[in-house]
This record gives sequence, C-alpha cells and structure tokens, in this order.
Amino acid sequence: MKHTGSILKFAVAPCIAILLFALTLLVNPEPVQPAEVQAGQGMALQPPAFLKSAHAAGLAQVDFEFLLEEAGVTAYTKLDQEIDLTSLELDFKTIGRQTDQFISGIVIAPGYEKLPEFGENAEVQVFLHHDGWIVAYLTRYQTAATLFDWVSYDEKRLKDSTLIENVVRKLAEDAGVFDVSVGYYDFRNPEATNLMLAADHTDAIRKSESFEINIPQEFTVYESLWSSAQFSIVFYMGYGTAGVSGGYVRHNTPGICVLNEEQLALLNPGDQQWGLWSGELAKAKFPLGKKHKLSVAGNGARSYCGIAIVYREAAQ
Repeated sequence: MKHTGSILKFAVAPCIAILLFALTLLVNPEPVQPAEVQAGQGMALQPPAFLKSAHAAGLAQVDFEFLLEEAGVTAYTKLDQEIDLTSLELDFKTIGRQTDQFISGIVIAPGYEKLPEFGENAEVQVFLHHDGWIVAYLTRYQTAATLFDWVSYDEKRLKDSTLIENVVRKLAEDAGVFDVSVGYYDFRNPEATNLMLAADHTDAIRKSESFEINIPQEFTVYESLWSSAQFSIVFYMGYGTAGVSGGYVRHNTPGICVLNEEQLALLNPGDQQWGLWSGELAKAKFPLGKKHKLSVAGNGARSYCGIAIVYREAAQ
C-alpha cells in the first residue's frame, strides 16, 4: 500500500545511511541525492501459517499457541525440508523444551558470543520444528528496539539486519539451507501491519549524521522506540623508547543521540567494548504528522542511533 505522505527523508544526502527494511520494495542504500520514501515500505507483518494450519498439517501434538503468550516481534521461515534437530542442538545456549518433534530455547545472536556486555539483549528465543519451521522471537516484554543488530550493522544490508532474522538465517544455514524467505509478525499487536526501522551511524570519518522522519497522522502507532550504541575502539600505542613498552588504549570519546535537539542518550561504553541504550519515544515528544530529526554524533567513534516503529497503515 502506497501513501502520498512522506515517512522518511534523507537529511544529508551523500553521507546518510538509512537502515530501512521492506519485504516487497527496497530503497537504494546509497542515494546520491535527497530521496523520499513513501509509507508502506516497512516490513509487512503477517502471521505465520502454522497458527491456522497446525492441526490440518498433523502437528496437533505441538502447542504452537504458547507463542501467543510468550512472543513479541517474531521472525520465521519454513524450510522445504525436514530439520535434523539433533544437528542443531549445539546452536542453543539453553534448551527449555525438547521432544523428537521440536526444540525451544535460547540462541545467542551471531557475533555476540564473546560480548557479555549485551547480556540478555543478545539472547533470542527460538522454536524449531522437525517439519521445517524456524521461529526466532523477542519475548513480549522486550521492545522492538532490541531488533537492531548494531554489532553486525551494515548500511548496505537491508533485508537481513535484525537480530532475530540473523538467528533465523544462521539456523537455516546450519540446517543446510542458504536461501530462505523470512516473514515477520508481532504477537503482541496482531492488528499491526508494518514494522519500520531507521538508523544512522558515525565513524572516524563521519563525525555526525542525521535523518528526518514523519509518520502520517492517519497511521495507528503501537510502539515507537529509539535505540543507540557505541563501539569503543581499542588501538595499540607504542612509545618507541628503550625499556618502555607500548600498550592498548581504548578510545572512549562520548557521543550523543539526539531527537529534535533533545538528548536521548550520552554514548560512552566506559571500560566495555560496547555500550547499548534504548527507550520509548513519548507521544508528546514524537507526535504524528510532524517532521522529526534524529541525530547521532560520535566524535570519531563508531556510534549508532535508530528508531523502531510498529504501526498500522490507514485503510483505504
């Protein structure tokens, strides 16, 4: 569904990096001039087929309905082959339930295995079924801000850049399938039609970046959040003096994430390699139908800031 109202607009044309997902239409990741993105280009939210066909498919012994109580934003795929569950047991950090037909438990997102500072933010709930279903989800108590995969952030990767989708794809690859179609659904908000993520970042060259976003008034917004992260660069400094050895130094220049001139977060990982911050965008500070500007400054450090919005498009 297209809409004439603009929902995103690049503010700094040659430098900005927008992380925007679409199941049916992808935006050029490196526009050479300011570009408008029309409404309806967020990820479409569709319930997985097993919610309606579990009994018809002969899966009555599997209680898929537990997802209605446990799951929030969910990524899923159905392989065209059966899954050897025992071959994927080692992918799990912990296994909560297991039968000869399914496994459910926690999988650490790819790239986060040696980053304890992320804690539970790197833990993804997973359900695997022998018939080919791979389901990765946030709990209903986790917000959509948890979807940002800052560790593997790449402005050129548009389709597979969320934490839960990366887990789905990793498990599919470990099952021997390297090309899958991934769907999304929000079990907390079954009326929602779309999920949109937009983000920007800085590095040693780009000191600050920003973008603008405008959500049409006729949309129904279920969740609007911000997320930010900073990577603390470690480099070796040698002194070159006889008898004096060099050492590793951590670059900890604080950055900021700002919405409409108001600071959302001061970015400083301290003694850790990564720092992570997130919060809710209050309706009073993020009203619909108005243009909002999100900025991130890193002072030479790798800093990230993004917005996650779960919404329902206006019916026509």
